[in-house]
Amino acid sequence: MADQELMQEELLPHKVRVRRFVRRLFRNKLVAVSLVILVVLVLTAVLAPWITPEDPYRSNLARRLQPPSGTHILGTDQQGRDMVSRVIMGSRIALYVGFVAVGIGIIVGGFLGLITGYFGGALDSVLMRIIDVIMAFPWLLLVITVVSILGPGITNAMLAISLTIVPQYARLIRSVVVSVKEQDFVQGAEALGASHLRIMFLHVAPHCFAQLIVLSTITLGKAILAEAGLSFLGLGVQPPMPSWGSMISVGQDYLLTHPHLSIVPGLAVMLVVVSLNIVGDGLRDAIDPKL
Repeated sequence: MADQELMQEELLPHKVRVRRFVRRLFRNKLVAVSLVILVVLVLTAVLAPWITPEDPYRSNLARRLQPPSGTHILGTDQQGRDMVSRVIMGSRIALYVGFVAVGIGIIVGGFLGLITGYFGGALDSVLMRIIDVIMAFPWLLLVITVVSILGPGITNAMLAISLTIVPQYARLIRSVVVSVKEQDFVQGAEALGASHLRIMFLHVAPHCFAQLIVLSTITLGKAILAEAGLSFLGLGVQPPMPSWGSMISVGQDYLLTHPHLSIVPGLAVMLVVVSLNIVGDGLRDAIDPKL
């Protein structure tokens, strides 16, 4: 019954399918609110250099640790820097690290999953066992271990985060490719003499896009959370660059007297990660008609 509904969905005109997708996606009001939050975050990160009230790097010890007021909506930090400006610029860094790490995961993991799923054999067995070993470690512990070996810094943080993301994409794409390559249209392309490269990228890969979109929203949240965790430990973004994780770390020394130093960036991390997970669940439900 579910397969019949799926076939009927695929036979509908493109515009009708898009309208159904949008209607299913926004049926959940929480998903709509989360999408609005993410759009605002992306716009804030893109426009950060132009919308920050002050220079987020400029210190002024004469106004250090000021509480929220009309002049400084979220107060100032231990060096007298405006918290609004620091949080806004921190969103830019969080999204930059997240998108780069996820991009590497999609490219490397997607390619590995496509190759192993299509050809199978010994290559598939060896790579999947390596991926199993990597995925056996807790992802955040693995990220910290890799950064500890490579050294602190934003570049090494992105590489370490992407290393934990690659196996997820490889396993997902492999499972999709294994099921798609047995379908009639792939066998028809082989019968017509199409090359393996053409079949993989023109006939099989497009069927992975929907799953990639869903997984990307979830792993983007994990990447942002990992960057905040690394910066909190001093292994990620280095001062004076504003990072939500490092702001939380510095603010914990003033938690009893000036709690806004940790609460504000902590709420920013929580809001973004929760919104991404909600949107990911909504996209999964909207893309798959069987749900």
